[in-house]
Amino acid sequence: MTQPDFHALFDAVPANLLVLAPDAPRFTILAASDWYLDATLTRRAEILGRGVFEVFPDANPANPEPTGVENLRASLETVLRTRATHRVPIQRYDVQGPDGSWAVRYWSACNRVVLDADGGVRYVLHQIEDVTTQLLEHEAEVGARRAVERLLRDSEEARAEAGAARDRSEAVLASIADAVYLLDRDWRFIYVNDAAEPLLQTTRAKLLGHTLWEMFPGVIGSPFEGPYREAMATGRVTSAEAYFPPLGTWFDVRTDPWAGGLMVHFRDIGARKAAEAERERLVHALEVERARLAEVFRRAPSFIVAFRGPGHIYDFVNEAYYQLVGHREIIGKPLLEAIPEIRGQGFEELLTRVYETGEPWVGREAPVKLQRTPGAPLEPRYLDMVFQPLTEADGTRSGVVVHGSDITEQVVARREVERLLGESERARAEAEQARREAESANRGKSEFLAVMSHELRTPLNAIGGYAELLELGIRGTVTPEQRADLARIQQSQRHLLGLINGVLNYARIEAGAVSYVVGDVPLGEVLGTCEALVVPQMRARGLTFRHTPAADGLHVRGDREKLQQIVLNLLSNAVKFTEPGGEVRLSCAASDGVVAIAVSDTGVGIAADKLASVFDPFVQVDQGLTRPHEGVGLGLAISRDLARGMGGELTASSTPGRGSTFTLTVPLAAGRGEAAR
Repeated sequence: MTQPDFHALFDAVPANLLVLAPDAPRFTILAASDWYLDATLTRRAEILGRGVFEVFPDANPANPEPTGVENLRASLETVLRTRATHRVPIQRYDVQGPDGSWAVRYWSACNRVVLDADGGVRYVLHQIEDVTTQLLEHEAEVGARRAVERLLRDSEEARAEAGAARDRSEAVLASIADAVYLLDRDWRFIYVNDAAEPLLQTTRAKLLGHTLWEMFPGVIGSPFEGPYREAMATGRVTSAEAYFPPLGTWFDVRTDPWAGGLMVHFRDIGARKAAEAERERLVHALEVERARLAEVFRRAPSFIVAFRGPGHIYDFVNEAYYQLVGHREIIGKPLLEAIPEIRGQGFEELLTRVYETGEPWVGREAPVKLQRTPGAPLEPRYLDMVFQPLTEADGTRSGVVVHGSDITEQVVARREVERLLGESERARAEAEQARREAESANRGKSEFLAVMSHELRTPLNAIGGYAELLELGIRGTVTPEQRADLARIQQSQRHLLGLINGVLNYARIEAGAVSYVVGDVPLGEVLGTCEALVVPQMRARGLTFRHTPAADGLHVRGDREKLQQIVLNLLSNAVKFTEPGGEVRLSCAASDGVVAIAVSDTGVGIAADKLASVFDPFVQVDQGLTRPHEGVGLGLAISRDLARGMGGELTASSTPGRGSTFTLTVPLAAGRGEAAR
């Protein structure tokens, strides 16, 4: 059952019910049944959210000593204090109609509390019954009864007028609306009026002359026997209200002693009792249903809050709402009184608009600032929520229901992601700009190196050519000293040309201008060619060379020329950095789809803090101006780039003072090396 359904069911209860907030001394009106509105001449929209004594001041000028407010306030405060049901004695409490006129009313009232799950007072249930008609009828009956008594006394005193008095008495008794019968002092029926026969389910003729105990033995031991006997014995008026099983209904019985016995007048109140029982059942069902709904709403993951009346009085909130705003006294208070920091944030205006127009409102990521604990600073939160009007069965709007979710964490997380994405996008743009600038710089550098290489190679080639001409004696006889000088010139020219070619090759690699002819390469042939080219250098330097040949049939996948260039560079470096008497080793091994070609030496080695930089271009470990090794530090950089261009890798390991090992790994040719391992 939805909240609107529940309110509609409550409004339709056939009882005069009012739901009050426990906010003494105001006792704010939160809900009223349709019967209550009819009985008190009021409208729901005019009383919800107002104090009960503001709506019902009991200020009829025609009633000089009103006690309604005083008695009702005392009863309500007693209920709050004791939490026990309290009944207010029948009292006069006049009500004012819409036209300003006053209506005299007598009421019977009952007040009780409704507790929440924690045992606190949640609501005060105020139930009334308009007994004006019954009271006036009773007063008329009392007057008639007294008239009968006077007649009876007169008949005792004046026997001469007995017949006339009896006739008058019977006429008066017959005119009474309630059922009436007379018993003499021996408990015999001496008179039964017409209204009594259907209630007693027998006739006057069958009753007259017989005793009460003969005709209705069920009275013996019933709640009625005591009051009957007390009235007969003491002469005091008694009354009883109980269910009488032999006749199958409830009776309200009053016994009035007179000189000749008892006058009993009674009413069948079975219908009233049934209505009261049904009312109690409905009230209980409402309380059970409300408790069930309250538990469902209390456990709901989203916050739910119900406001009553144009003053936006808190009628219901669940635990999720307390988690949002903090635990504070809310129920029965207006919005701005319960949550003062909400003032000026637009929520009161939204409630008013939805209440007045009946149009719902949906908010996404609505910002709100709340003081969730006393003395704490305002905390920003973000809410997804819906404002829905509460409409009663008669079409009037009684309040607004608000439900939604606190999405602060999601909003903060999303905004942080958006911020990081923005920074990432800026970083990407900056990186892209840096890449373009670097590419532009590289192109400029490559173009510069190409031009410079061309400009330098042209005179160097001329130097080499002229040196050869001089060596051939084209300008005359060449002495031994001149021939030695020419040899030094040619050596320097070749060295410079090699440096320039290295720079140009690196520039071509860096610019991506190097092409590869990849195929299956017999590794043994490549290593044999490299050995033949470096062995003379090793012998001249006094080095020992150890070569472990590749297994027969071992092929690798790569560019033969580039592969040979890398191995030659590694062997040449080993020769340069190994002192005479040292050793250079060349070996290879296949494993897991790759072949590792290792060149090791017993040279000076490389310090650990410089090992990672040996592959950087234009870097040499020995940076002194008097270093004994030639070159500009491009050989290893070029070799590693060539290795990676063929899908391989070049790595280094070293121990200072003991030597270094450079390992080239290249892919094993498919199906060409398995048997050779």
